[in-house]
Amino acid sequence: IAEAVLLCSPAYQNQTSLPLCVSGELESESLAFSKPCTLWASPANAGALELATEIATAVAGLTISTTDDRPASVTHMLLYL
Repeated sequence: IAEAVLLCSPAYQNQTSLPLCVSGELESESLAFSKPCTLWASPANAGALELATEIATAVAGLTISTTDDRPASVTHMLLYL
């Protein structure tokens, strides 16, 4: 909303977007687990691996397991509905 209002003002009318951010928002900080984590994305859960890969790209310290059976070392399970 703030960006839309500013883009209508004379100072920004020639721009199509503004690099606005809120101090402390999650998107402006790196995400990471406090200790290494393994996320299990079952091959039987369609779409889970694609989402798990996207999450692992955004969150440091996360590895993905895609074995058929849930490994004992897994700390998190992804259920993609």
